[in-house]
Amino acid sequence: MSKNILVKVFLLLALLSINMYAVNSSVPKPIIDRVFNYKGTWYIRYQDVILNDDEATERVVVNGVEDRVVNIGNSAERGFSLTKKTYDATACNELVIEIYNGHHKVVSQSDVFQFGDVSKCNVVTPVAKPVIDRIFNYKGTWYIRYQDVNVAFDDAYEEMVVNGVVDRVIQNGQTDERGFSLSKSYDATACNEGEIKIYDGLANVVAQSEIFNFGDLTKCGVMAPELIIKKTGQIQSYVSFDDGYYQKGVTPNYIRDNDKEIVTDTLTGLMWQDDATVATVKKQWLIIDNVIPPYTDTSGDTATTYCNELSMGGYTDWRLPTFIELEGIIDYGTSSPAIDVTFQNKNDEHYWSNTSTSFHGEDALVQVIDFTDGMIYRDFMGDSAYIRCVRTGQ
Repeated sequence: MSKNILVKVFLLLALLSINMYAVNSSVPKPIIDRVFNYKGTWYIRYQDVILNDDEATERVVVNGVEDRVVNIGNSAERGFSLTKKTYDATACNELVIEIYNGHHKVVSQSDVFQFGDVSKCNVVTPVAKPVIDRIFNYKGTWYIRYQDVNVAFDDAYEEMVVNGVVDRVIQNGQTDERGFSLSKSYDATACNEGEIKIYDGLANVVAQSEIFNFGDLTKCGVMAPELIIKKTGQIQSYVSFDDGYYQKGVTPNYIRDNDKEIVTDTLTGLMWQDDATVATVKKQWLIIDNVIPPYTDTSGDTATTYCNELSMGGYTDWRLPTFIELEGIIDYGTSSPAIDVTFQNKNDEHYWSNTSTSFHGEDALVQVIDFTDGMIYRDFMGDSAYIRCVRTGQ
């Protein structure tokens, strides 16, 4: 082989190398979901990216200093602990993920993610709002149900504020359906305003819900959405003043599309999966390796992944239902299974919700419904249960 040919081959290989590694605009960014402290250790959760390079690495940089280096992952939810435990939760901290190819060149980089006391950062990282679902009175006690958000502060807490006055203070929860009783009495014939404020532990408000009106809504300046309460289906009274005694609410109405195998709740607009797999497929809520605090890594062969990847009836936006949504299709007027006859595929078994919970110090639990009789249970996240996916109708 002549010297000229060798030079041309070398130049060609060099050009290929440049095309493979120097051009990084096509590599997506990793997306950081949150950085948080749990019992003295800092953790990171993020959406990883795929890079077809066996020697690629990811470098986690906090406040301009390398914290740790890991092998490239995949485009799924990923998380691990940071190596240093001394990040100041009362200061503004900034974290970046850098992705390097096998030639040690940066090919992708996340946006800067701020954690700690973000009120001290030049640009504050936004925090999702808690969303109040309803405030209602049951036998003289007021209750609140809402979608909570988790903020990355050890001492974060939430205030329930009604009519401008703090009703109660609780520890910040998880991103799921949450509910409890309020401590004070309120006039159901007046317009009341409820809201939730989330603090970072240093008296800084980092998230706040919209105002939610309850009581006599006709006296409110801004009307809350109409609340539809369905009948439970119970027609026999077993104790005084139970559902069978009152039989209040709107009669449920479901329509089944036999071609798409989807049941639509005409009152809520929710569309429910109703194919044969509803009665046959069981999944874990978390794979065993991920049953570790903060119990949010639902990647792998899980119920959440199953619903998120479901393509059915021309729709791809299926998800695991909240506990409130799943509870809403129980029919307490029947059993084995306790669900409306419109649903053709069903089982006398436990079905997952997306709502995690705790009980007597045990955190790795999820609220499930046993459709034998509509009873509510708490199942271990590593167990397997049946799945009925849902989507918000359009």
